[in-house]
Amino acid sequence: GKRPSARDLLLTPANARRVADQLAQLRGAAMKVGQLLSMDAGELLPPELGEILARLRSDAKPMPIGQMDEVLTAAWGAGWDARFAQFGFTPIAAASIGQVHRARLDSGAEVVVKVQRPGARESVTVDVDIMGRLGARAEASAQWARDMGVAALATGFGKALLEELDDGLELASTQLLGAASRPPVSVPAVYPELCTERVI
Repeated sequence: GKRPSARDLLLTPANARRVADQLAQLRGAAMKVGQLLSMDAGELLPPELGEILARLRSDAKPMPIGQMDEVLTAAWGAGWDARFAQFGFTPIAAASIGQVHRARLDSGAEVVVKVQRPGARESVTVDVDIMGRLGARAEASAQWARDMGVAALATGFGKALLEELDDGLELASTQLLGAASRPPVSVPAVYPELCTERVI
C-alpha cells in the first residue's frame, strides 16, 4: 500500500539486466564503468543489482574467430598460426577490451596469447573524451559533482583505462616484475618477439 520510490522503480533486477546487456554490447569505457559498479559493496547499489552487473566481469562475449584471425594476421602476417605447434581458437577468457587464448610454441612452451579487440583503443579514446566532458558539465551545474570531484575521477579513470590498452606498457611492466620477483611470487615469462601493439 505504500507509494514506491523512484529508486525502487528504476533499480529493479529487470532494469539491471537490461543495463548489463547494453553495457556488454557497448564494451570499452561504458562496460568498464559497469564492471566497477558491480564491485560496489552495497554503498551505491543494492547487492542483488551488483550481482547482476557482475556478469560484465565474467560473461564478455568473445570475438568471432574471423575477427580474431584478422587481428593476428595484422600483428604477425599471413600464416601466423605456423608460429605455434598448437593454438586454441576458443578463448579461455574474454573481457571488454580483449581475450586470451591457450597455445603451445614449437619449443613445447605452453603460453597464453592476449589479443586486443579491434577498435578498442579508438572506442575507449572517444568514451574517455565524452566522460571528461560530462564530468566537467556535471561540476559546472551541481554542487554534489564538485564535492565528489567528478571531473578528476573521470580523467583518472580514463587515463587508467588507456594505460590498460597500452600493450607496450604491459609488456615492460611484466618484464620488470618478472625480473624483480622471488619465490613464492612467480610472473610468467614474456616472449617480446611475439608481442605487438595489440598482442601479448
